[in-house]
Amino acid sequence: MKRFSIVAIALLTGITGFVSCKKKDEIKPLAANELVTLPVIFHILHGGEPAGTGTNISAAYIKRCMDSLNAHFAGKTVQGNNTYIQFRLAGKDEDGNSLAEQGIHRVKYGTGYFDMGLTMADDTFTKSLTWDPNRYINIFVCYYPYSPTSSPVAAYATLPWASSDHPIQGLDPTNASDYKKQVKSKMGLFMNSLFLLDSAFNSFSYAATSHEMGHYLGLSHVFNKSSCVLNGDYCADTHDYLRMYEPTTYARSGCDGYAFTSINFMDYGPNYYWQFTPDQITRMREVVNYAPFRAKLVNSQALETRRTTVPDAEIFVPQVSIPDETGMMPERPR
Repeated sequence: MKRFSIVAIALLTGITGFVSCKKKDEIKPLAANELVTLPVIFHILHGGEPAGTGTNISAAYIKRCMDSLNAHFAGKTVQGNNTYIQFRLAGKDEDGNSLAEQGIHRVKYGTGYFDMGLTMADDTFTKSLTWDPNRYINIFVCYYPYSPTSSPVAAYATLPWASSDHPIQGLDPTNASDYKKQVKSKMGLFMNSLFLLDSAFNSFSYAATSHEMGHYLGLSHVFNKSSCVLNGDYCADTHDYLRMYEPTTYARSGCDGYAFTSINFMDYGPNYYWQFTPDQITRMREVVNYAPFRAKLVNSQALETRRTTVPDAEIFVPQVSIPDETGMMPERPR
C-alpha cells in the first residue's frame, strides 16, 4: 500500500525590489475587533483538461476551500478564536475586468506537472503568473506528483517582510522607501492538487490552506526540530515543543514540561486543527496592518464585487496528519 510523505513549508521571500507598506503618516491601526477582508485569487495550473476535471480542479472545490478557510479564521471550530480576518474571492482581474469565475484564474501550463523542488528554488514559473500582491493573495494550485527521487509536498507559503517603519519580531525588515513600486516575485500560497483531487485527503487540504495562510500572515510553526525554544514562534500563549520525530498521537509534551493536545493550526499532525491563539491573532493582524504586500490588501479594488459570507456550516476538521519533512503519512484511508 502506498504511503505518503508530505511537508508544509514557509519560505522567506527574497527579492531586491522591496517596498515599504505605507508611509508613517498613512498608517491607521486596526481596531481590536475590526473585521478586515482580504481578496484571494486561485491560479489553477493544469494540463489542458476541461474545467472541473483532472488537474483543472472545480470551482466547487475552491468554494469549499474558502468556506473552510473563513470558518477557521472566524473561530467556528470546537475551540476556535475569531481572528476578525476574512477572505473573499476576487471579482476582478488586474485590469479591472470582471472574472468569468469569481476568484479563479485557469492557466494551461505545459503538461500540468511540476517539480516542487524547482518551483521552491526558482521564481521563474510564478513571476509571470503572480497578480499584484498588494491587491491579491495569490494561491497557486499545481500538480506535484511522485517522482523517483522525492515525495510530494502538500503545500508551502511565503512569509512576509516587516516594514522598516514598523519592525515585527522574527520578520526580516525591508528598507526601501518607494511604497508605490509594484514588485512581482514568488509570493503567495502553493497547494498541491494531488491531494485536492483525492477525496481521502480533502479535509487535510482544507486545514493545510489555513496553516499556510497563517504563514503568509506572519506565523511560524509552534515547534522546533533541533532544540526546545520557548517563545520560538514569537507568541507567548502557544505551546512550544521539540519535534524531532513525527508524533503518533495528538498528545504533546511542551518545552515547559506541560502536557497538551495538539489543536493549533500552526502545528503538524496528528492534530485536530481547531485554533489560532490570541497572540497569533494579534501577530497576524499586525502583519495585515503594517507589513509590505499585506497592508494594502485591505483596501484592494479587487474586492469590488458581490460579497461572500463567512459560513456557519461546512467546517472541515481533519483527522489526517501533516508530518514533517522526514515523516511518513499513515497508510492512505480507503
